[in-house]
Amino acid sequence: MNTSLSAKKGIESLTEAVKNDCAEGNDCFNPNGCDKVRHNYLPETNQALIEIGVTTKCVAATKCMHNYCGKYKWVLDRAKEYAGLCNKTIDEVLEAWETNRGYWYMNYYQESNQPMPMAEGVRIVLYDD
Repeated sequence: MNTSLSAKKGIESLTEAVKNDCAEGNDCFNPNGCDKVRHNYLPETNQALIEIGVTTKCVAATKCMHNYCGKYKWVLDRAKEYAGLCNKTIDEVLEAWETNRGYWYMNYYQESNQPMPMAEGVRIVLYDD
């Protein structure tokens, strides 16, 4: 995984990171979320497996197995929620998050680091405040 970031932190660095990872898969960046089928279920052909009751097998349908584009959309949607509550722009929220991010976006952007803003006990602090 390429974790290098461009000099500009924010939507640019996030987009660059996601596009780099997408290039290693099917090179199919979609800012609206992944629209690829990841797996196909086919009839099992291995007789030994069929004899023990396994009738289907799961076969990868794409080289991209991490839903990079889905995470990208999740981040933008969550930033929009935070922006509305913090009286900031989405760009300002993303700039604060990306400036603080020091590791792979797929691990950084998750419910434990950017919880639902309206969840009980959530206190919103942007790093540039």
